[in-house]
Amino acid sequence: PAAHMETTAEEIVADFPRLDYMVLGIGTSGTINGLYQILPKHFSDIKFIAVEPKESPVLSGGEKNKHGIPGISPGFIPPFYQFKFAERIVQIASKDAHIKANELAKQGLFFGVSTAATILACEALAETMEGKEILTIACDNGWKYLSMDIYGK
Repeated sequence: PAAHMETTAEEIVADFPRLDYMVLGIGTSGTINGLYQILPKHFSDIKFIAVEPKESPVLSGGEKNKHGIPGISPGFIPPFYQFKFAERIVQIASKDAHIKANELAKQGLFFGVSTAATILACEALAETMEGKEILTIACDNGWKYLSMDIYGK
């Protein structure tokens, strides 16, 4: 969390005059924890949205299950996570995140599956929140997923 308080939050504050939503996949929860400590001081109405795999909705109170979004939902509530951080939890199906990662790669954006999941959550949020500033963090790239046949031929 300290790294995100000291660096990531400072970069966001410097680059965004306004920010309404911060959408984050939850792995260790260090990112959401650190940003939650700083961003509300600069963006009084900011809301945090957590993203988890639909197949393993642990944050939503569901059961731990196998899923295909590496890097998020470790199957337990991370020690740094507090439920007050996220106003809402969005569930994204692993298959949809894989399809989105492939689509993004074809557009020249070589992100990993967890980033694709957060982008899907942002897109869903944007459909109902016209005029709102929504931000996510591209926390991975596609290189480590090449052997998973996500990106097609």
